[in-house]
Amino acid sequence: MSAHPKLRNSRSCYFYENAQEAVLTRNPLSKDATYSLEKIDKTAAGENPTLYPAVDWLDFVTRKVTTTQNYNLGISGGGQLAKYNVSANYTTDNGLLKVEPINDFNSNVRFNVFNFLSNVDINLTKSTQLVARVKANLQDYNGPPSSGTEAYGQAIRSNPVLFQPVYTPGENQSYIKHPLFGNFDDGQYLNAYAEIVKGYSEKRRSNLSFQTELYQDLSSIITEGLKFRGLLNVTRRSYFEQSRVYNPFYYTPVIDPVTKQVSSYFQLNPQTGTEYLNFEPGKRELTAVVYGEAQVSYNRTFAQKHGISASLISTLRNEVFTPQDQDENSLIKTLPKRNISFSGNASYIFDERYYAQFTFGYNGSEKFAAGSRWGFFPSFGVAWSVHKEKFMEGLWPTISNLRFRATHGWIGYDNISDERFFYLSKVDLNDGGRGYTFGLPKTGSYLLSGVSIDRYANPFVNWEISRQTNLGIDLGMFKGALTFSGDFYNQFRYNIVQNRAAIPASTGLQAPVRANLGEYKSKGFEGELSYTKSVTKDLYFQGRGTFTYSTGEYVYYEEPNFQYDYLSRIGLHSNQVRGYIAERLFIDDNEVFNSPEQQFGGEPVLGGDIKYVDVNKDGVINSNDRVPIGLPTTPEISYGFGLTTGYKSFDFSFFFSGLARTSLFINPIYYDVDDEKYGVAPFGSVAAPNAVLQVWADSYWSEEHQDIYARWPRLSQTPTNNNSQTSTFWMRNGNLLRLKQVDIGYNLNQSILKRYKMNGLRIYFSGTNLFKWSPFKLWDPELGGYGLGYPLQRVFNFGININI
Repeated sequence: MSAHPKLRNSRSCYFYENAQEAVLTRNPLSKDATYSLEKIDKTAAGENPTLYPAVDWLDFVTRKVTTTQNYNLGISGGGQLAKYNVSANYTTDNGLLKVEPINDFNSNVRFNVFNFLSNVDINLTKSTQLVARVKANLQDYNGPPSSGTEAYGQAIRSNPVLFQPVYTPGENQSYIKHPLFGNFDDGQYLNAYAEIVKGYSEKRRSNLSFQTELYQDLSSIITEGLKFRGLLNVTRRSYFEQSRVYNPFYYTPVIDPVTKQVSSYFQLNPQTGTEYLNFEPGKRELTAVVYGEAQVSYNRTFAQKHGISASLISTLRNEVFTPQDQDENSLIKTLPKRNISFSGNASYIFDERYYAQFTFGYNGSEKFAAGSRWGFFPSFGVAWSVHKEKFMEGLWPTISNLRFRATHGWIGYDNISDERFFYLSKVDLNDGGRGYTFGLPKTGSYLLSGVSIDRYANPFVNWEISRQTNLGIDLGMFKGALTFSGDFYNQFRYNIVQNRAAIPASTGLQAPVRANLGEYKSKGFEGELSYTKSVTKDLYFQGRGTFTYSTGEYVYYEEPNFQYDYLSRIGLHSNQVRGYIAERLFIDDNEVFNSPEQQFGGEPVLGGDIKYVDVNKDGVINSNDRVPIGLPTTPEISYGFGLTTGYKSFDFSFFFSGLARTSLFINPIYYDVDDEKYGVAPFGSVAAPNAVLQVWADSYWSEEHQDIYARWPRLSQTPTNNNSQTSTFWMRNGNLLRLKQVDIGYNLNQSILKRYKMNGLRIYFSGTNLFKWSPFKLWDPELGGYGLGYPLQRVFNFGININI
């Protein structure tokens, strides 16, 4: 099940009225008759839906409920020589799309997933064990050319009042064998139904992994407590997608001049429509990964008080990727990615009370030049088990566990960006955009491509490094019934790679220069509390809660010398949004004329548009007036709590998850090119207009109702630059509490199980994403600012687990 934002009721014809107003309020002299008063009135009266449609596209192409089937099978057994464990899972999902059988092929959604896992442990000798693991994940998708997410977006952007999804031909056109899809004008409008049923697509994904492990106990060969472990993993991943589609024929009704009724349907695109399927290849990827690991460990206790343990680990990873697209980056993409690391740790324990540990990582990365390729990153830790001290004996069992922990260390990061080999330049020797023309126009001329630089060779880019200190506590009370674990951390990240900002344009450099300059500090707390209680032999319960708080700020970030301090990133969170302070909406054009000029380009600012605060008081609103607004878009607080309880054969559990200290910014545009997502602006496009949310239709500035505190500014057919700026006008509280999971089960009693030779049988019902509470009511806050995106699914499961 899914829940989408409440849209404007198309059957009330208000989409017509809003769309017409969006045109005329910006251009009163417009002669656009697409949304004429006659059409508005006849749609409102429900007259002839073929000529005056009111289509609920979401209802037409999607179902509110769908079914998923999930099957699990597990087998285990063995003896002293070998043990095996085999499990398999098969899931079938039918999706939420409605696809009627109007073609001679099946384009209904069917998504099958098969998982297989096999573990075999073989005791070669008393001290040698061989483990073989096979893992497979196979995914088969068959369905419309549009995915569920794409179809949902297409339904949101299909015009509800200009045409029907598909028409039924009369007897005079019964010879037509293809569907008569609806459209308007020149046939360039988006028809979501046509996009869904115009063909079918296939997607196949395979993930296969084979892993073998060898365990050798060297205690009897070399020294007590010495062990060896070797691991080799080979993984193959493949993916392809392909579609077979036809170009829909679009039609529009033809009105009989005498009867004023629909007499036939006129074909709008006779030259481009087809009745046959074309093959369209899609994305194809192949990946091969080989990973090896060798470990030597030592663990021994001397004189029953001195515990010593140590280990050395070496890893090697090689990945080869074959991209589908052949572009200027293909050579780099196909080169193997290799990482090598050596790590180790040594620890000492005295009398199970005092602990000391040293660990290190010596890692190599392909991204850096030879002199910077390897990085050494150590860490240290100590712990004290206070409950083992003699002076704590009087507090047992009230305090059954009390441990303090402290660690301090460094971690290196080479996953800086998608770029590889910073120490190599990236030059295009055949850039037509920088070419030169030689010769004379009359005698002949020719073009020679020029040279452009995308990246300069930089052997100085190095590891980004994080220095972190952790202080922790573990507490157990009442014989372990109540437990608490908490960690405070303080992190300082430096050598952050960023583009140099202090290089003047007069140097003539074509590409940015990167350097390890940035510094960022963060701090936070993570805690978990649980309580377990057996009230009687038939009744028990366990409660659990988690809490995480994390915040941070830039300590150094190379920037230009800003005229105003508030333009700097220093002291701000990495996910802090910068925008304009919105005062309210302009009352009318006269107030616009007498206010500071808002310099955003595009359409002129009018009454009803957003009015911004002139922060620096220079008489104009521009980028110098952008200030930090709201809280970070990544929540600083996340938490969860739940309860599991059981009474005799019944069990019940629930879990809540929550987010706090975060701001959400509504995206008031039509399409975000960077994120490849559609915003929530009404209309936004002539051929594929966004649906109008009910909240915007109920509260927007108009010439008849000049509400300066309306939720949406003056309407426009496409979003204006002035009203699309990030500002406090679009800022909302993103806090959220969600009932994430509920599970109810019943276990069949042992007497019945023995009768049917079963070890266990459990019948259960569960629900996921059931309810949410948030001060933001327009849509699910986890969609962020893109409220017209595919909604989060509410899932209900009913199943039976049988153990034979």
